[in-house]
Amino acid sequence: MGVEATASLRREASFYSKELAPLVGIAVPQFYGLFTGGTMAAPIACLLMELCASTATLRCADEFARQAMLTVCKVHASGIMHNTSLDFRHFVMKEKRVFLVDFSCATVHVCGNAHPVLYQDNRSPIVDDEHDSSECQELMNAEQNIFSQIGERLL
Repeated sequence: MGVEATASLRREASFYSKELAPLVGIAVPQFYGLFTGGTMAAPIACLLMELCASTATLRCADEFARQAMLTVCKVHASGIMHNTSLDFRHFVMKEKRVFLVDFSCATVHVCGNAHPVLYQDNRSPIVDDEHDSSECQELMNAEQNIFSQIGERLL
């Protein structure tokens, strides 16, 4: 596995066991622990997480995207930035709940606005003085990525 990959899993485990712990079952799956070992040649590490292999389906892609975006907002409100492209690879389902995973690139973050942005047909943000989302580029990017992947436009 290697020293760098092991260090990355240790860092991710730290987020699950501390900052993300209040979001278990709400925005992230259950974290059971980090297990390490190795040989003389290389260290080995494994994160043990709740199995999220749902056979449940949501009524439409819009609902999945909506829940995914709300999950990202909950993570941001708890003070964590995911720091990835936040596409569908970072989401899993258990029953009809959508969870965010893979916090290997995450950082502590003070989010100025954990509210989704609404986009016009031309993909430019709708100006909203009450919720100025310009303070959090990751939320804006997440919303564009998530909804563009299902081919929908926010109105």
